Amino acid sequence: MIIILRKSIFLFGFIAIFSFLSGAPAALSQTGGWSTPQALSPENRSNLFPDVAADAAGNIHVAWSGGISAGVGSAYDVVYYTTSRDGQSWSEPNDIVALPSKGAVTRPSLLATQDGILHLTFRDYTIYYSQAAIGAVQPNRMLPYQYISTPDNGYFSYLTSDEQGRLHVVYTENSQNQACPGCFHVFHRLSQDG
Repeated sequence: MIIILRKSIFLFGFIAIFSFLSGAPAALSQTGGWSTPQALSPENRSNLFPDVAADAAGNIHVAWSGGISAGVGSAYDVVYYTTSRDGQSWSEPNDIVALPSKGAVTRPSLLATQDGILHLTFRDYTIYYSQAAIGAVQPNRMLPYQYISTPDNGYFSYLTSDEQGRLHVVYTENSQNQACPGCFHVFHRLSQDG
């Protein structure tokens, strides 16, 4: 035990001296590299599961889950969206997707691709995909929703693209089987053209 302790102390001392002599920091630390937090979502309702993407021009796109109630029997699960050119000034949050409420959280996932398209997946127990030109992301401007998961089985999704510009989505779905009833599984889908 004493030999191991001595070896550990020697190794730690050697690393510290080498780091000092080489000019390399012995440990990395954050020294105020983050800006002051800036609220993006409305204060009068619950907002969850944000996602962020940056496009080729450096614009920042943020989407998150929320809800809207327009009276009894008129509730919607929504995807809110805002954008900024500089990370300081943000557009007014807008509900770009509003689905009749099933009590689901929309859990959006964003991806900005080199061709100027903002891709979006979201859910209401089914995972959907939509897209719009980056400058045209508004309610009723997104392309019609496409099913990604089977109806009423999707939970979480994440988008990315590869070097050939193909889109990849991974998602979880509750696929029924006797070996594991009620289990969620991870799936992948590929799109050549969005």
